[in-house]
Amino acid sequence: MLKEMYKTGYNWCLKYGKGAILVLSVYLFLEIAKKLIKKYFGVDIDAIALPEHFGLYGAIGFCFMLLIQSWVNLEFLNYIYKGESEEKYDFAVFDKVRPYIMPAFIGSFILNLIMILPVILMVMSSEMVSLSEGHEKSLWFILTLVFLLFVFPLLIVLLLRLSFYIEVIIINSIKDPVLALKESFKITKGRVWDIIRVLVLPMVLVAIVVAILTNIIQKPEGSSCDFMGFTAAIVQPLLAAVSLALYLEFRKNPVKESKNKTWIEKE
Repeated sequence: MLKEMYKTGYNWCLKYGKGAILVLSVYLFLEIAKKLIKKYFGVDIDAIALPEHFGLYGAIGFCFMLLIQSWVNLEFLNYIYKGESEEKYDFAVFDKVRPYIMPAFIGSFILNLIMILPVILMVMSSEMVSLSEGHEKSLWFILTLVFLLFVFPLLIVLLLRLSFYIEVIIINSIKDPVLALKESFKITKGRVWDIIRVLVLPMVLVAIVVAILTNIIQKPEGSSCDFMGFTAAIVQPLLAAVSLALYLEFRKNPVKESKNKTWIEKE
């Protein structure tokens, strides 16, 4: 499945190059914008989840960039899906996906909240461990350990199962972000390992390689996070295409279909 999904995704990036270039260009632009905002205004949008970096302007910037990312991903996935399912489909920026931008943004915002809250809780818990003494310190340490071993893995699984909401929105033409998240959760039942080996493990491998290479070639005062961000922007079109291919595979070969219940009614 891994080879097949990446072959399909790569071919789609070549075939629908206008959409891939749009995603690549916008993600690179947003990365540059984040670096400039941090340099000249002292707002670290990438660290918005950390209490010491959270602020109004950072939150506004974070939401704005999330909105832009949702839009370009919709454009690209819609271009691929319509191009594959219709005899003639012309690529038009901001024309075809306009009704679905806000639902995609809301779904993305919900997923980011799920990711951000555990980070905040971990930071607070770590601070309590360092500030506490005696039995109280031991209690906070145990709570942190329980969170890392049991709660955090469950949250990761939840995120993976909800992560196909944009594909659901585009393919089923729905405008309800909650319904899209529910359908994503439903269709990924029993497919978590497929998601991990097709999407997560390759990303982790790329991140490790980039981290090693940047630590070798960069200046001592440099940060590998900068290179990570640009690398993520460069591979985003391929990941988006592979994610769509994987979702279509899940639809084509579901683990378990419900006979009397449907989550989505197409408009």
